[in-house]
Amino acid sequence: IYSFKPTAGRVTRAEADIFEFTHLKNKIKPKEDVFKSTIGPLASNYTDLKTLMITLNEFGKIINFEGYIPWTKTIVNKTIGVIKGLESEITPCETAIRALKESSMFLGSLSYKFVEIDISDLVHEINVQTNAIFFIDSNEIEILIKNNILTEPLDESYIKINQIASMPISDIYNLLYSLNKNDHSRMVLEAIIVSKTMPRSEIIAKRELIIKEVTQRFINKKVDVALCLGLFPAPLIGSGKDICWMCVNTYTWNYLNFPAGAVPWTTVLPGEDIYKVNNNDHLTNELKNNLKN
Repeated sequence: IYSFKPTAGRVTRAEADIFEFTHLKNKIKPKEDVFKSTIGPLASNYTDLKTLMITLNEFGKIINFEGYIPWTKTIVNKTIGVIKGLESEITPCETAIRALKESSMFLGSLSYKFVEIDISDLVHEINVQTNAIFFIDSNEIEILIKNNILTEPLDESYIKINQIASMPISDIYNLLYSLNKNDHSRMVLEAIIVSKTMPRSEIIAKRELIIKEVTQRFINKKVDVALCLGLFPAPLIGSGKDICWMCVNTYTWNYLNFPAGAVPWTTVLPGEDIYKVNNNDHLTNELKNNLKN
């Protein structure tokens, strides 16, 4: 499946509203967006994806969307960035590492050159801030469910997170300090603390600063597109395995409001279906289960 998450302005809010949180319309007070309401189409091939994007943009022109940015053909920049740093937070599986190497070699055979764009120093902050916003939104949705304004059930993982969030802040800090430094649950607890202690306006301001910094790194390297490691493969359809962790492959770029595409490259080969990480936290165990068979 090919997908594309456009930047704000490439598609209008109108079609985003059709799909995104329509059940919340007129039920909650409008608030300033932290994530822009932009969605991208999904297709089984690039040609269909391109057609869908052009169609969305034509729709944008018809309703005279202010700030519209056309989907245009441009001179291809033969230098591509390669994102470094996502693996500093979560260890990718062997298949993901191989996929990045093979796709880079393929593009290299077409005379593309590569430069490294290192965001290692920003990844942890991005992950914490992104999860903090998810937790704030899930808490608001849970309140609407309790008040019978919404009937859709909240995901089980968010119910557990909200239970932790209801604890006194001192207890959450104590829980954080009790965890091993490599435990992925630490990031979740840090995000809960941010969601409870940082005003929404500060979260938005922080995000804008990080966006400017990452954008500047692209500018400094003179590239406008980059390859990024997909940390995990998608589970087989019908396998009953949890697909929610797939969001880790894209939520960094959703937070940064960068246009981001997902391109399938390979499958998990025999011998690669073991996640060789010794951590015993919830995320690691989920990934180990997803990779099996």
